[in-house]
Amino acid sequence: MNYAISKKSNSIIIKFISMTIIFTIFEYIVSLVFELIFGLRWWDYTNEFLNLNGRICLAFSIVWGIGAIMFVKFIYPPLQNIINKLRKKIPKHFINVVLVIFLIITLVDFIFSIVKYIS
Repeated sequence: MNYAISKKSNSIIIKFISMTIIFTIFEYIVSLVFELIFGLRWWDYTNEFLNLNGRICLAFSIVWGIGAIMFVKFIYPPLQNIINKLRKKIPKHFINVVLVIFLIITLVDFIFSIVKYIS
């Protein structure tokens, strides 16, 4: 995501606005999907300033934007360096096996969670 935004502009303001919009849309969709699947509202911004259906609001949208900028500027670069060093040392087939196992565990957990909340 950062790469796609970086290609368009190096401006931190453009990145902040872009990431704020992206994460706000994501938050709205997740809230809606969680309510449809689990029948629960996991958060409610109804009493917050400039909220939309209580699912998103201006204050938390700004927090998402600030958090995204902090991640991209300060956390991601050193993390990327560590990952690149590890990728050179760990065989690719081992990484693929671990990722497949992680995916299977995540899918099983997701299915059990849905079954638990539906029944």
